[in-house]
Amino acid sequence: SIKPMEEETSVDYVKSSFLITVSSPDYHLLGNFISQIEASKDIYIVGELSINSADSNYAMGGDNTDLILNLKIGTILINDEPSQ
Repeated sequence: SIKPMEEETSVDYVKSSFLITVSSPDYHLLGNFISQIEASKDIYIVGELSINSADSNYAMGGDNTDLILNLKIGTILINDEPSQ
């Protein structure tokens, strides 16, 4: 899932942040996902990252043993218009 956060606005730039949550059966696929973000032509800044196991769900009778990645990323858009 992707959840947009409140934008931070300055005279010279706007910083947009997003909370991203993904699940994966292994660390290798999570690494590939993060590598794809890093390879983007746009610049993204990782503000927070956590990886948790869904084993607690499995222990309670669920069928999900995936890893859960919570990632807060941001990007900065430069204001090209001259300040007044």
